Amino acid sequence: MLNDEVICFTGKSPKPRKEMMKIANRAGATVSNSITKKVTILVMADINSSSNKAVKARSMGIQLITPETFFQLANEKNTSTIINGHIQHPKKNQPRRRIVLDQ
Repeated sequence: MLNDEVICFTGKSPKPRKEMMKIANRAGATVSNSITKKVTILVMADINSSSNKAVKARSMGIQLITPETFFQLANEKNTSTIINGHIQHPKKNQPRRRIVLDQ
């Protein structure tokens, strides 16, 4: 859970920003639209980015995480992925691949 965390989102995300904000709120976090001294986590697709928000967050000691890590912390399932900078949503009625491990 993300109780008492203050989260800021930036850049591309596998889900719409409003949905990401709702997930954060359900997990007990507060959402900020900008980097402030109260922000504890910045969620961004590329944590190695040199964007202004990323640079400012690093200088303030704010933790940078990917959306996938955010979903894990919020106990949410992500059904979308980012491939080559484009968000890929699962297609309806598309069979899912199963991986069978030899036992």
